[in-house]
Amino acid sequence: MKKIKYIILLCLLTLPFSCKDEEVAFPSMTMMHDRVEAQFKQLVRIDEPEQFHEITLELIGDLRQWESVFIRLKGDNESYEDENLIRSWHRHQRHSYNMVVDYFVECYKLKVEYSKPAYYTFQDSILEDLDNLIFEINRFMILSYPMMDNDMAFYKNIPEITSRTSDSQGNLYYIINVIVGYLREERQTQTALNSSKIAMQDLIRSYCSLQTVDELQNWNELNLKAGLMKELNDYIGQFYDFNSGKMEGIKLVTISKLQTFAF
Repeated sequence: MKKIKYIILLCLLTLPFSCKDEEVAFPSMTMMHDRVEAQFKQLVRIDEPEQFHEITLELIGDLRQWESVFIRLKGDNESYEDENLIRSWHRHQRHSYNMVVDYFVECYKLKVEYSKPAYYTFQDSILEDLDNLIFEINRFMILSYPMMDNDMAFYKNIPEITSRTSDSQGNLYYIINVIVGYLREERQTQTALNSSKIAMQDLIRSYCSLQTVDELQNWNELNLKAGLMKELNDYIGQFYDFNSGKMEGIKLVTISKLQTFAF
């Protein structure tokens, strides 16, 4: 019976690629794609704070669920033997990443819009919701980034940072080295990074110094990367307008070195 199921799946995967192939191979991923996409389309049409907050919470919950499905299937991919199934997974990974990147840019455009004086009476509430949503989107972008991607360039000139943690007891310190990725052909982000090296170093130090030793560990690295990406994009977004359509921002944060120690 298992052999028959495998043959049926193999036949489906060897058909010309289409969205249906993806739905057959990874139905739970396709379902999450559709649900998150529908909610996001609804979000961009709302300017009522309570409804905006409600949909944002639903989106964050669904992004976490999508993330857990993605992690499970990513682990399964390591044991796949069929080349068609592996290729199908890589296409799905690329599709997931590109889809979330679009949400990322739209969220920053919404932040620019809701920062205008016309929304003064309720902008704090909506901007806080957007910050929380951006953090979750950053997590998924980092998680789903296809490492075979040749379109990404990396800025490696941020100096290594050593400073104290936020722990109240003991002289506890950390060392961190951060590298950020951006689209290779996207000049405005490249310009922003080249002119913001010292500011980014200070932002990274400030953010990491708010963390405890326990939080500056490998188990929490995804949250650290997502938080740092948000802080850095918020900074360069003050000087280069996401709404212009010319800036895509930082798309990836990697940590090449992370150590903690007592002194």
